[in-house]
Amino acid sequence: MSKIIGIVSGKGGVGKTTLCAGLSFAIAARGQNVIAIDGDIGLKNLDILLGMVDNIAFDLTDILCDRCMISKAVQVHDKYPNLHFISASQNAEAADIDKTRFRKLCRYLRIHYDQLMDLAAEREYMFDHVYRQEKERFYNVKMH
Repeated sequence: MSKIIGIVSGKGGVGKTTLCAGLSFAIAARGQNVIAIDGDIGLKNLDILLGMVDNIAFDLTDILCDRCMISKAVQVHDKYPNLHFISASQNAEAADIDKTRFRKLCRYLRIHYDQLMDLAAEREYMFDHVYRQEKERFYNVKMH
């Protein structure tokens, strides 16, 4: 059964994105299917650390606002075919995230992946909402 690994902090600059990228590569290198979700709406940069900047056509808010199918927003890493990625939007606001739809997205993705979420500073409300629903599959990595 898949796991949700939430990487969160109440402040920026503590290494959440770096840890998320490193864990994503490590899990994929072990042959497991992993999806990294950049939840840092408006301040995304996980795509840079994953080396997937040029691959993004659709993002997390496109999925949650029904502007695209999930499969259109999921990117596959060139060198690690087990590593998939959903980018945050650079132009959206955190208020654009519907927490219920985000939880449903996580439920859908956990069928195929071990999940990593790189959430922004002060975006723990997204994390908490998923945690309350998925406690038995959730691993919380709080950065300080």
